[in-house]
Amino acid sequence: MPITAAKVAMFLEYESTREKKKRGAGTIAGSSVGRSQISGVITALESFRFNSQHLYKACAEAQIPLRSDSRIRQFESAAKHDEPKRVEKAQITKAAGSSLGGWNESGSFKNCYDRALPVSALLGAAFFNSLKPELYRVARDVLEPPNDVSEEIFPWIEDELAALISREHSNRLAKDIALRQFLSAMLWFRRILVQDLAVIFTQNPHALIFKYAPFNSPSFRDFAASSTAAINAAEETARLAFQNLPQHLVASLQGALATQNLAFERERQNYHHEMASMRNELGQMKTLLELVAGTKRVKRAHGNLTEGLSDGFSELAVTTDNSAPTYSTPPPFDTSDMPFDMFPPDQALDAFIAASFTHPNVPMPATSPPTSTQPAVLHTPVFPLPSSTPEPSTYTPGSPEERQQFYFQRYGADRFRKHSPEWVDGNWLPRYKYSSADGIWDYWVEWKEGVDGFISVEELTTVWGAKWRRNIAGLKNENTRRMRVVNLILELSRKPRWDVSLVQRFITERYARQYRARAFTDYLKNNRDAVIAAASNYP
Repeated sequence: MPITAAKVAMFLEYESTREKKKRGAGTIAGSSVGRSQISGVITALESFRFNSQHLYKACAEAQIPLRSDSRIRQFESAAKHDEPKRVEKAQITKAAGSSLGGWNESGSFKNCYDRALPVSALLGAAFFNSLKPELYRVARDVLEPPNDVSEEIFPWIEDELAALISREHSNRLAKDIALRQFLSAMLWFRRILVQDLAVIFTQNPHALIFKYAPFNSPSFRDFAASSTAAINAAEETARLAFQNLPQHLVASLQGALATQNLAFERERQNYHHEMASMRNELGQMKTLLELVAGTKRVKRAHGNLTEGLSDGFSELAVTTDNSAPTYSTPPPFDTSDMPFDMFPPDQALDAFIAASFTHPNVPMPATSPPTSTQPAVLHTPVFPLPSSTPEPSTYTPGSPEERQQFYFQRYGADRFRKHSPEWVDGNWLPRYKYSSADGIWDYWVEWKEGVDGFISVEELTTVWGAKWRRNIAGLKNENTRRMRVVNLILELSRKPRWDVSLVQRFITERYARQYRARAFTDYLKNNRDAVIAAASNYP
C-alpha cells in the first residue's frame, strides 16, 4: 500500500498520545513520546515512501513528500513546542520515585510513601502564622554546634553517604534520590537537635536526656551556656527596638535584627578567644626572656623589658574585659585605617613589641606618654576592640607618601605598583582582577601566595577587607565562588592528621580530573557535605 500524508497524519495522532514503552513489556504510566520520536517516525515513513514511489505512479498523493503537507508539519511543530513541558513532567515523575529508587505510587501504593513534611502544621505548632511562612525565623539557627557533639548523633550518616556516592560513581543506575534526600535531612535534623536541646538545657537541666552522651559532655554544656545567653539578649534587643512599630512590621523585621545581633555576639566571642590566645603567647614570651637573661646586666635589662610587658599585658587584659559591648544595635565598625589591618595574624606578636617604638613610616595612635620611668613596651593596646571606633582626633592616618613608603617596604615597590593603587579615604587602595584559573588548586595558590607577581588575595583581604573589590558585582560573585574552594581546603586541613598537602592530593585524585575550577565551585554549592563525607574515608 502506498504511503500518503493522510495515512501518516492519522498514525501521528495515535503516536503523539501513546505512552512510552519499556524495554521489556508494558508502558510507563503517565509518559509520552518526545519530539525526536515524532521526527524519527516522519523521517522513516518518508524514506519508505521515497524508495517505493515508483511502484505507485498512478497514485498522485504517493508522489508528494510528507513534510510538504501542512498536517505533517503541524504535528512536528506541536511536538517541538510541547517538548519542555514533557521533559518537566518526566523529571517530576523521576523525582517522585517512579523511575529512580524503585517506588510505585500507582493505585493502593500511593499512601505508602510520605515524603513531604506538613509545613503548615509545623508552623502552627511553633506558634507562627502558617499562611505566611516568610515570617518564620529562629535566632538560634545561626549558632554553630560543636563538631564533637554533632558527630555523636547519627554517627552513621557520613559512612552511608560516602557509600552511596561510591555506588553512584561505580554504577550510573545505582542512583537513589530518596536515600540521598533522607541522609541530607538527617544531617539537618542533627544540627537542629543540638541547637534546640541547648535551649532546653537552660530551662530544664535535670531532664533525663541530659544524663546521656553526648548531652552530658562539657562541650555541649559550654555551648548551651554561651548560646542561650546570646539568644535571649538578641531577641530582647529586637523586641525593644520595635516595640513602638506596627505589629506586621515588627513581625517581618524582628527576626532579622535578632539574627544580626546574635551573629555579632558570636563574632565578639571569637575575638575574645583570639585575645586570650594572644595573652598566652605573651606569657610564654615573658618566660623565655627571663630564661635567656644570663649576666646581672642582661638580667637588669631584660627585667625592665619583661616588667614593661607585664604592665602592658595587665592594661590590655583590663581593657578587653571592660570593653564588652551591650546588646544594642551593633555600632558601625570600620577597620580600614587601623593598625590591626597592617599585620596578619602570624605577625601579631611582632606588632605588639614594635608598638612602643616610633617608626617614621608607620602612623601610630596619638596617646599620652607613660608615667613610669621604665620603657613600657605595651603602654596602650595596639589592637582596637570592635566595641568602639577610634576618633579622628586620636588617630592620624598619615600622609600618602608615608603610607606608600610603608607598603613599598612591606610588599616591594614594583609589586605594590602593579596593583595601580589609588588614594581613597586616607589610604592607598589597590586594584586587582582574579586570574583565569583552570585548575581547582590554582584558586588556593592565588589566595595564599598570589600569582603573576601580585599580592595574594588573602593579604588583600586581611589588610583592606572587602574594599579592594570596590563593590564591583563581578568581583563579588567571583569571590563568593572561589571562597567555596578556599573554605573547603581550610576546613579539611584542620582535620586530625590532615595538612594542606594531603588536601591537595585528595582534591587532585578525586575531583581534578572530573571537574575544572569553575565547574567544581558549582558542584560544591549543593554537594559540599558529600565532599566532606568522601574526605572522611580518605586516604
